[in-house]
Amino acid sequence: MRYAINNDKQRVEVSESGELALCPCCSKPVKGRRGDHRIHHWYHYEGLSSNCDGWYEPMTEWHLKWQNYFPSQNQEVVITKDGEKHIADIKTSTGVILEFQNSSINSNVIRKREKFYGQKLVWIINALPFKKNLLLEQSVLWSKGDPYVYKWNRPRRSWEVSIRPIFLDFGPDWDELFWVKKGMGTRSLEGIYYNKKKFIERNGGDLI
Repeated sequence: MRYAINNDKQRVEVSESGELALCPCCSKPVKGRRGDHRIHHWYHYEGLSSNCDGWYEPMTEWHLKWQNYFPSQNQEVVITKDGEKHIADIKTSTGVILEFQNSSINSNVIRKREKFYGQKLVWIINALPFKKNLLLEQSVLWSKGDPYVYKWNRPRRSWEVSIRPIFLDFGPDWDELFWVKKGMGTRSLEGIYYNKKKFIERNGGDLI
């Protein structure tokens, strides 16, 4: 967790290891961790072995880079619905929820998150780990405006249940995201490329 609440009721990042603050989601004490080989973060202690948000995913450099494209007030926003609380990676000024997914995820969690966040949820998936498994179908005659079709070896089947927009991020060397239009989680993936800078700016961010 990147942000916690200090004694002045302000959202703060970790400034030194061992400092104390309160979790913005459950209001329980959290402690700061810093180091040369880890991303600075807050963690729960006093008997809690993990984050209070069951959908929590450990912060990675990829997460951090994406969060930093957006203003700090839009990062790690606590969303409350029907008495349930979760921390959204980004909530834009227009209410769009951006969730950055780095690791694998099971279909039940995908369904729950999409139901909780609703129609304004957009997934950004780190596709660099499986990019090598996507092979462009050379037999497809492509013209401007047509979707690209990829053969996906060893697809991540859990994503077949998703009904929200999905964009694949192929890494820092790519200026475009792949906007999945059909076949997410199947062996035949269709979509179009969408300029990354445009995507970020349309959602109130800035490509640093």
